[in-house]
Amino acid sequence: MGRAGRVIFLLAKASAGVDSGPVRTLGDYLFRTRNALFPALLAALLIVLPPRPLGEPFADALALAGLALALLGQALRVLTIGLDYVKRGGKRKRVYADRLVTGGLYAHCRNPMYTGNVLIALGALMIAGNPWALAIGGVFVVFAYSAIIAAEETYLRDRFGDHYAAFVRRTPRWWVRPRGLSATIRAFRFDWPGVVVKEYSTLFTTAMLLTLIVAVKAWRADRLDTWAPGLISAGAVWISLFAWARFLKKGKNWRARGRTLRDDTLTARRRRIDLIDTALLDLLNQRAIEVGEIFQWKDAEGVPRVDEARMGEMLDRLVALNPGPLTDADARALLGGIVRHFAHEFEPSNEPAPESISNPDPKPTAARTPPAVAASSGAAP
Repeated sequence: MGRAGRVIFLLAKASAGVDSGPVRTLGDYLFRTRNALFPALLAALLIVLPPRPLGEPFADALALAGLALALLGQALRVLTIGLDYVKRGGKRKRVYADRLVTGGLYAHCRNPMYTGNVLIALGALMIAGNPWALAIGGVFVVFAYSAIIAAEETYLRDRFGDHYAAFVRRTPRWWVRPRGLSATIRAFRFDWPGVVVKEYSTLFTTAMLLTLIVAVKAWRADRLDTWAPGLISAGAVWISLFAWARFLKKGKNWRARGRTLRDDTLTARRRRIDLIDTALLDLLNQRAIEVGEIFQWKDAEGVPRVDEARMGEMLDRLVALNPGPLTDADARALLGGIVRHFAHEFEPSNEPAPESISNPDPKPTAARTPPAVAASSGAAP
């Protein structure tokens, strides 16, 4: 297999969620080079497979759909930055994070910025309207960002451990979970200065790219004279907005405000507590499902349901992970009450359990059989 074939093979593994050393190595490389490599590859692709001319019914319809997709992707990026932004540039061109961001849009999607990037790229290719460019470029974009995400997930898993594992279990990798999204948006004061200083370059690049693609389509249809005034005006607007944003950042020293809750009144705080309590109830029901399956297996095998040593180990592990502001004593008391209730008072229902709302992509029951859990955990729930 040649070098190009091996790269394609690794990208295919990444898109399928396969986590391997070579995939992570490729992801690290793409992370370092993406800002220069991806635009260059897109430009080369559209030169070799140029946009379709204006006036072709199918290509025009595809372009309108692509424009909507690109705008959706850009809106996703803006919303992410405006609520609770995580630095994605890394450190010295390597994957890096000084904190695990799980608020804002990250409470609904683990990679909203990358999802936005994929939508923007696919939208641009759809506006171009060349089916081959769309197929080749679309596959590359999805595969490449999958490899980058694989590299980032490995780093975050190593750095944040169980905290990141819990984040992965409750949050989708690609798609944005709509449940609670409006409440999340309402809870934050939108950081417009942050959007301006952090996103103006991407906004400018996206707008100019789409304008250039439309210009090429008009030129290929011999309609550039008709479209030129509007395209030139659009380009002038993008350049003016870019210059204004750069002036605000450099000349006026604009800075992002960072994560800011919109309303700190008693009513708002109670509303946020209600949301947290709802999430806790959902997690407790998930735990009830798992404990019920373990109890069923233990009853069938004649194994005692309760393992006090295992309960102690569970509490010790959780207390060791406690980041505060709960004291370790508070954490042990609260979690100990939950663990003891499940061990001594909980009785599983015989009715089939509904799918959990918090985990939109649950693994099949066969992939988490109670015997395997019991064997590895001392046969305790």
